[in-house]
Amino acid sequence: DRLKELLSLQRDYLEKQADLQKQYQGGDISKDLYDQETSALESALQERLELQKKHYEDLDVITLLN
Repeated sequence: DRLKELLSLQRDYLEKQADLQKQYQGGDISKDLYDQETSALESALQERLELQKKHYEDLDVITLLN
């Protein structure tokens, strides 16, 4: 389950990044907007990964205590 969730987070990020790349290459968004959105996506991914890690660390502690 953990690996599936990790892969899902990464797949979601890659899909959104590919969409941004397509918009940029198609001239739909500026380089500045592309850079801002890419940075926001990267930050969101890191935050989600940290939350997932914390969740599983907490779950492991609970499991060990039971």
